[in-house]
Amino acid sequence: MTLDKRPRWRIKLGALQRYFLWNTPWNNNGFIRVSEFPKSGGSWLCEMISMLSGYAFPRNRFVPMGNAVLHSHYKWNRWVKRPIVLIRDGRDVMVSAYHHFLINRYADNDPLVDKWRKTLLFNDYQDVQANLAGFIQGFHKHYRVGGQGMTWSGHVSSYLDRQNVCVVKYEDLLSNTRAELHAILSFLNLAVPDKKKIDDVIALNSFHHKSGRKPGQEDKASFLRKGIAGDWKNYFNEESYRIFDELYGDLLIHLGYEKNRNWF
Repeated sequence: MTLDKRPRWRIKLGALQRYFLWNTPWNNNGFIRVSEFPKSGGSWLCEMISMLSGYAFPRNRFVPMGNAVLHSHYKWNRWVKRPIVLIRDGRDVMVSAYHHFLINRYADNDPLVDKWRKTLLFNDYQDVQANLAGFIQGFHKHYRVGGQGMTWSGHVSSYLDRQNVCVVKYEDLLSNTRAELHAILSFLNLAVPDKKKIDDVIALNSFHHKSGRKPGQEDKASFLRKGIAGDWKNYFNEESYRIFDELYGDLLIHLGYEKNRNWF
């Protein structure tokens, strides 16, 4: 990722514009709205939808007039027409978020890491396994979106069991990307390109093409750290299992990621 050299006021103004566009019925027919809890693969999905639909994807930028893909971390609200929500196993979300908020110092991420290191004090931030339980608790308590507290369960649950919401799982998008994109475009009543076009878009946005690494090859300094599902197994211990289960175990089972609480 490249350094964002825009003035701070312009960055904040852009964020305010995107907040307004997401949380009002403005241009419902011209926007494709994609929401995710952080580190669930939303940017990847938005890039592919943009290329297949012809809609612009102004990632973290001012949204232009006309058709556009809007990406957010906001919960469901009644103004949003036919949103897409991308869901990921919350255990992988926590591991990926730990790296993003406490380790990854790429381009513009330094201020975010500094902020969260002041909030969550650990002796050795590289020791993810030892700190993960504390991070899960602290992130649950302190993470905010648009000035309001936001948790993994709160975000995901707000979209479940609602009409005209397209629920996509990150794991399904990884394992059967073409079929998931086909279903999303059909949900949006957009033309579905031929197989070659879809496969070309998938290839251009693959982890290997974007990062230069195979999925599973880790770069802790990169926004695209590892690109796999199930990485939580490398970091969770009994304490982080207990904390996660207390906060999110019911939702994890409800989403089908585990059949019962004997997953550790």
